[in-house]
Amino acid sequence: MEPGRAGEAGPEAQRSDVVATLAWLAVAALLRFAALGRFSLWGDEVYSLDNSFELFTPAMKAADLAFPLFFLLERGVLELRDLAGGGPADPAQLQLLMRLVPAIAGSMAAAAAFRCSRGFLARGERHVLAALVAFSPWFLFFSQTARFYAPLLALSVPATFELLRAQRDGRVRSAVEGTLWLVLAIATQPTAVLLLVGHLAACFAAAALRIRPLTKAIVPPLLLPVLLALPAAIWPEAVRDTLGYKLRAQDAGVEGLAGLVLGIGWNVGPVVAALAALGLPTLWRRDRTVALHVIVGAGVPTALLLVLAALHKSVEQRYLIGVVVLALLPAAAYVGELAQRLDGVVRGARLAVPLLAVGAWIPGLLSEPIDGNRHDLAGALRYVTERLQPGDGVVCDYHALARRYLPAELPDALLLEAPPPSGTSDAGRWKVMAASCPRLWIVLPAEFAEASDEHRAFQRWAWGEGRLQREFWRPRLDYHQNRIRVFLVEPKRAARWVPGRADGR
Repeated sequence: MEPGRAGEAGPEAQRSDVVATLAWLAVAALLRFAALGRFSLWGDEVYSLDNSFELFTPAMKAADLAFPLFFLLERGVLELRDLAGGGPADPAQLQLLMRLVPAIAGSMAAAAAFRCSRGFLARGERHVLAALVAFSPWFLFFSQTARFYAPLLALSVPATFELLRAQRDGRVRSAVEGTLWLVLAIATQPTAVLLLVGHLAACFAAAALRIRPLTKAIVPPLLLPVLLALPAAIWPEAVRDTLGYKLRAQDAGVEGLAGLVLGIGWNVGPVVAALAALGLPTLWRRDRTVALHVIVGAGVPTALLLVLAALHKSVEQRYLIGVVVLALLPAAAYVGELAQRLDGVVRGARLAVPLLAVGAWIPGLLSEPIDGNRHDLAGALRYVTERLQPGDGVVCDYHALARRYLPAELPDALLLEAPPPSGTSDAGRWKVMAASCPRLWIVLPAEFAEASDEHRAFQRWAWGEGRLQREFWRPRLDYHQNRIRVFLVEPKRAARWVPGRADGR
């Protein structure tokens, strides 16, 4: 009999399960709420901020309808603090408020990993799975980032295990519950569809290999594409502006196949990935249906993204977050079983083995409180604000987000995206700024050197024509260092920068 299928159904076991679930919720929350609002807003968090403010207003874009649940939750938090109008607000307050939903969701994901895996893993193995979710630096980062990936993870956990239970046991009720969880996940972030793709592929693969025949439990998830087609037909712009954009995009942010593979390996962790591979025979020995479901359910979405990356489409590792917990199942089974076997030989092995399994994540975990794995935009712009003189202009990456940190007295006409865009009205604004501003403050992340030719050239221009005033950087314990630089350029003494040209000339 497989671990977890019996012996945990009594009242004592159920009470123990509730206590353990709450304990993992507390552990994960402690990690996620520590320093939650300390770090600057950065990157795509600006879109969450703007889209939450624009929800249910004429400014709302069709693409926002692809993520209604996340933006609805974020808008609800803003409404509670009377900030939904989108006017001036303390950016430090926004840093905390906008991350509350992801932090709560990330904490719930760890608790759900323990609770929902009952019936598939032994109790000790369920603790290992919860630990893998709670202590993953990747999941921790998204739990402290105002984006939809932590809520996606939290909703994908019960969806994963209910659909897996439906496949293994042929339970229609589990299929309905899993499908409903999946609908919520898709309404949070459309990449949750990859979980559906993997599930259906696993069901048909099991039937084709005569491991598990198709049952009525296949019907609810099979009907889900029909259900999703209805809102897609009503709001085709949302599909065009989200999925369509990703399939058409050919930009400098595209990582390529090698970058995607390295990114997946780094974020999952080579040690944990190796443990997952070693655990597949363990799952296969216990239950071939579950093992095949893990292989196909996680493998098909991963293969799909790799193919898209090979075609230079704009796909990233985080799109797989919805299927990662499924992929972690064999790692939890292997670590738990190994710990149990060594427990009689090595004292304390039941605790030591799981600790060693997550040990490779320690540098990342210790680094998160250092800088939140993001650039100190707030610090850089505080430095600029203290030195701004009348007529000075600011050219900054994520200038819409920079607006929140710069003084209201700075005219919008003197704030521009870096590098200055070409082919838009902003190109004209750049000409005016370059001609009229006595000084230009250039705020750039050091990683621009790894971006497009134009981005690299603009940073070289800032280095050559201006002076580096300060580099904001808190050294991390892992390879990922986040530097942001502040340059000062006097346009009248500098060579002209021409937007739209790779060399800026």
